[in-house]
Amino acid sequence: MLATAYKSPLHETVSTTKTDYWNDSCSVEELTYAIENGAVKNVTSDERFKPVHAAYLKSMIGDAPEEEADANGYFAGYVGEKSLLGESRGAWAIMLNYYDKTSDWGLETCDKPLNEDGECPGQTIKLTFPEALERMLKENGYKIEK
Repeated sequence: MLATAYKSPLHETVSTTKTDYWNDSCSVEELTYAIENGAVKNVTSDERFKPVHAAYLKSMIGDAPEEEADANGYFAGYVGEKSLLGESRGAWAIMLNYYDKTSDWGLETCDKPLNEDGECPGQTIKLTFPEALERMLKENGYKIEK
C-alpha cells in the first residue's frame, strides 16, 4: 500500500479526520500557515447550504437594481447563486439579455501570469462582461452551464 504524501502535519490532520477547520489561536501567522497548508475547505456548494442560497437568491431578486449602471454587479451575484443551485443555464440566458453592455469596468486581464510586482508582462486583453464573469466563476469553482 502506498503512503499518502501530505504537505504538513496540519494537512494530514484535515485530510484524515472529520476536522474541516484547525486553528488554536487566531494569530495571523497561524491562520496564514493553516490556509497555505490545506486547513481551509470551501463548503459553499455543499448540498446542506442549498436552502441558504435559495433564500439569499430570493432576497436578491427582490432587491434587483432599477438602474442599468448597477446591472453587472447584480448579475454576477445572480448567476453565481443560481449556479450553486444547479440553475446556471437559465440565469446565464437572463444575464445575456440584460447586462450593461456599455460598462467596461474591470474587464481587462493579462494573457500571462502577473509578475512579482503584480504587473502584466504580456498583452492586456479586454473582455466582455460575460467572458469576465465566466472566467471569474470558473476560477472560483462554480459550475457554469450556458
